[in-house]
Amino acid sequence: MNSETTLRIARELAVSRHAMVAAKHPWAVQAALDILDRGGNAVDAAVTAAFAIGVLEPWMSGIGGGGFMTVQMAGGERQVIDYFSRAPRAATPDMYEMTGGSQADAVGFSGVKDDANAYGPLSVAVPGMVAGMALALERFGTKEWGETLAPAIDFAERGFPIDWYRGMLIGSEQAVIRRDAETARIFLRDGIAPAPHFGGQLPTLAQPDLARTLRQIAANGPDGFYRGEIAEQIAAHLHALGGILTTDDLAAYEPTVVDPLVLPYRDVELVLLPFQAASRLARRSTSSMARTSTRRASTPPRRCIRSRRRAVVGSRIASPTSATRTITTWIGGCSPRRNMPRVAVRRSTRAVPPDHHRAWASCAVVRRRRARRGTAAARHIFRSWTRTAIWSA
Repeated sequence: MNSETTLRIARELAVSRHAMVAAKHPWAVQAALDILDRGGNAVDAAVTAAFAIGVLEPWMSGIGGGGFMTVQMAGGERQVIDYFSRAPRAATPDMYEMTGGSQADAVGFSGVKDDANAYGPLSVAVPGMVAGMALALERFGTKEWGETLAPAIDFAERGFPIDWYRGMLIGSEQAVIRRDAETARIFLRDGIAPAPHFGGQLPTLAQPDLARTLRQIAANGPDGFYRGEIAEQIAAHLHALGGILTTDDLAAYEPTVVDPLVLPYRDVELVLLPFQAASRLARRSTSSMARTSTRRASTPPRRCIRSRRRAVVGSRIASPTSATRTITTWIGGCSPRRNMPRVAVRRSTRAVPPDHHRAWASCAVVRRRRARRGTAAARHIFRSWTRTAIWSA
């Protein structure tokens, strides 16, 4: 009987007693672990990782995006910070020309002429990431604003290596990148996506304009992004391209704090976003499983709730030693282990201060394809999505 050689890729699950950071680049993970080692809590680490991953994965995340952060403090306080992007005030229901045959797809809705809802100046909403991180740090964090931005500034200035995977991601979006000359200047080399050459060193992607923008945000807080020179450059460039976002839209943006949706299931509680479709699906799913499951309540809490949309939940469980700890579970259409970020979990083996805050924070910057803007503040993200989960005890 004939057989074939099969390549199998495996990975080892990271384990830690005190803290765990999950992100999609090891530099972002290390930056968050470092701030935990300096006495920061989970929210400090989440903010640090969020800014860092916006530099290290500019095709997925960044200051031009928005999202949500779910926080549970050691004392039991639970909140969701909503910093999702808001539509400009001039937006109207008929601003997009439909072509017929519209239907939901992986990133929104198809059937819009020229995909204007996903690409170009009319796809740009008021970004909430900077304001959301500032609110999270002010309300739940312990570190200074500038300290959480420092790793991202460093990564943007010195650049990071582009391996085959990251080169493939940039290459797959070359047609989109070439729509804007400034975006092409940043992400392409002589009009071609950077990629490693056989036997040569990995190319490096530095983003000095983004570094300068992050320095202004670090020095001036959210006003360094939503008001002043950077805001004026963003609005002016979008207006020149036919966009409708204004400086008033940027200046008026404010994130909000809402109560999470808490679903009891066996010996744990699921803490979810209260207004997302996945949360409603999770409510129905957990209710159905609670009625039909025959497992004992003491079954170890390793479970996957299937959902066509992804989210992060934290679950509190009683350990065998009766100490209370917090676990993080990934919700998705596959097992939790497969759904965890690629090569991005690092363990912390260093001691945690005795007064360290037990808390967890999850930060999700929601995916949204961005038009390239020719300003130092806004031309670094052409798609926006990141997931970062931090747990500390």
